[in-house]
Amino acid sequence: MHIKPVKICILFCMLITISACSSNFTNVKHLQSESGSFNTELAAGYRDLAIFEAEEMYDWPDANRFAKKALLANTGQPPLPENPKDRVINTIYQSDVEKAYNKLNAALLERFADYSPLNAAKAQIAFDCWVEQLEEGWQFNHIAACRRKFDNAMLSVKNNSTFLEKVSNIEDKSRSQSQVSINDSENNTIQKCETSIAGVNHKKPLKLYFLHNESKLREIDNAVLIKMAKEVESGSISRILVIGHTDSSGTKPYNLKLSMKRATQVWAALVGNGVNPKIIWLSAHGELSTSVKNIDGSREPKDRRAIVRIEDLTNSLTKTNRICDKEKSI
Repeated sequence: MHIKPVKICILFCMLITISACSSNFTNVKHLQSESGSFNTELAAGYRDLAIFEAEEMYDWPDANRFAKKALLANTGQPPLPENPKDRVINTIYQSDVEKAYNKLNAALLERFADYSPLNAAKAQIAFDCWVEQLEEGWQFNHIAACRRKFDNAMLSVKNNSTFLEKVSNIEDKSRSQSQVSINDSENNTIQKCETSIAGVNHKKPLKLYFLHNESKLREIDNAVLIKMAKEVESGSISRILVIGHTDSSGTKPYNLKLSMKRATQVWAALVGNGVNPKIIWLSAHGELSTSVKNIDGSREPKDRRAIVRIEDLTNSLTKTNRICDKEKSI
């Protein structure tokens, strides 16, 4: 039997493609990432999507795409949500999914990943799942399930009126995407993006420490916050982010509440000294973002902390958005 050269070429290309997909999937299948930060939750979510598409649906192109996203997130480079315009989606769904896409990107640009890292990751994973299922267009129960997970994850945006207002203000504006994009050309290169926005000067975060099981601020910390409040009053401050943390001793629900109490104490001190409460965002991470790697359940003074980040507005800086940075969340 004589096989034409063109057929051999096609077969060879198919084998290369399958091999590349298999390599990405193999690397991500047994990926282990610690829970807690936006990046690690993204990595775990994309890993699960890749496994589902490969082992349940035998959809290797999408399995490979999600595997690449998982590997990116695992290295501290969160990938972009799927752009519906890059998929072939029935016109009856396009308006709805594009609105959701704009809302998700607006939330990410407004630091959804800092405000609520777990929900931000869940929202992005669910959105990508939804878009992929819409393109396939026949598993309506899967489409509905992914959409429901997305809506549930976005509830934390709807339940914060200040955050929702900020998101709504930029939702329909044209702004550069600010995460890592995947280039699906022949070399499958990964490119990092930059966005030109009103510059934000990130001051060095302030760390405040607490006694075990305590949320009361020390006198020295109160003095520092009084000084900070005066600086805020005299400067062009756009936002203050307060993040409460705990060590891993105690139960996770208890630690989550304790971390919120710590963040709230900082909020009260700042507001009590004249800072506008509308510019302060609170976030509770519990034991999810420990700074010291210890055995679960151990006490660690460095993890009993609250982080205060101040951002002041400038008009001349062009910076890489935080979502593009490799640095993990504190």
